[in-house]
Amino acid sequence: ARRSAQTAIHQTAEGLCVLLAPILSHTAAEAWSHLHSGAEGGGAASHVLLQDFPAPRERDESALLERWERLLAVRGVVLKHLEEARAQKQIGSSQEAHVEIRASGGTLELLRGREAFAAELCITSSASVVEDAAVPADPSQVKVTVSRAGGEKCPRCWNYRLHQGSDPHHPGLCLRCTRAVTGGAEP
Repeated sequence: ARRSAQTAIHQTAEGLCVLLAPILSHTAAEAWSHLHSGAEGGGAASHVLLQDFPAPRERDESALLERWERLLAVRGVVLKHLEEARAQKQIGSSQEAHVEIRASGGTLELLRGREAFAAELCITSSASVVEDAAVPADPSQVKVTVSRAGGEKCPRCWNYRLHQGSDPHHPGLCLRCTRAVTGGAEP
């Protein structure tokens, strides 16, 4: 995930440098030189002003867009329930919550095995996905139950986790934050 994010950021930075080069030539050239400071060789590719503008990528993204529309519909239902729980003083913030999402059909298949992603999408500490045949397959019809998340609050990500303090150098951090701070090394 880290390498994928770095690649996406690098490609975006290159594209921005090329697009800004006609307007901010010196700034774009300096940024380009930092992006390619370790590159071998030289020639025409070594200067930002000699690069071609990035071409749009032609691909069919209808399936991706449809999947995200379904995910955002589920998120909308979850956020509504989180707001109700907050109004009832059951939770203070969404990160204090655990959500149980009951779904069926394609929505269930979309969420099954992606509980950590669902929690991130809804900005909660944890999420679980449960099959419920009584729920329509429509993503906007999922049933949501909000409860307080178990565990203690991580001071770095503010999520509530059951497993904290396994690294003696970072005793209060959750496992995910410990990996981020230590560069991916296991505690």
